[in-house]
Amino acid sequence: LGGPDVDRATIAAIDAAAARGEAFRGEMLNYTKDGQPRWMEIDTQPRKDAQGRVTGFMSVQLDITDRKRIEAEVARKEAQFRFIFEAVQVGISWNQVTPDGQSRRMLNAAHERLSGLTCEQAEQPGPFEAISVPEEYAAQRAFMARMAAGEISSFSIEKRYLHRDGSFVW
Repeated sequence: LGGPDVDRATIAAIDAAAARGEAFRGEMLNYTKDGQPRWMEIDTQPRKDAQGRVTGFMSVQLDITDRKRIEAEVARKEAQFRFIFEAVQVGISWNQVTPDGQSRRMLNAAHERLSGLTCEQAEQPGPFEAISVPEEYAAQRAFMARMAAGEISSFSIEKRYLHRDGSFVW
């Protein structure tokens, strides 16, 4: 175990777990014999005799370098997306359905200014209906139903939001 970026704290944690006769599971950067960096997922389990004494350890190491590279790329892309999402001066409301079926709405700062709603308010049931002109909200819902049915893949609509001061914003 050597190389410029090997985490000595992880090595110490592995050694401490072994000294206590306990399992260890974690990740660490290691290096091949020719000096190539490789991320490893390590799972070390104590082997015990009939009396429960530790007689050795079994260690399984899985090369997760590609997974780490992909995670870093996803994080970079997410940071780019968030920068653009927040910097653009066009109001964006994005409703995302999570794998467990939960709905999560994201608003950028421009949309918060236009609608007068915070992201937290937008996640509650009915806030857009409450600030929309009924006919315009009905048209938006009709487009959304067509998208959900797969009839269209996108839509654009102009509508007004009623702000707390009684003024309308297009």
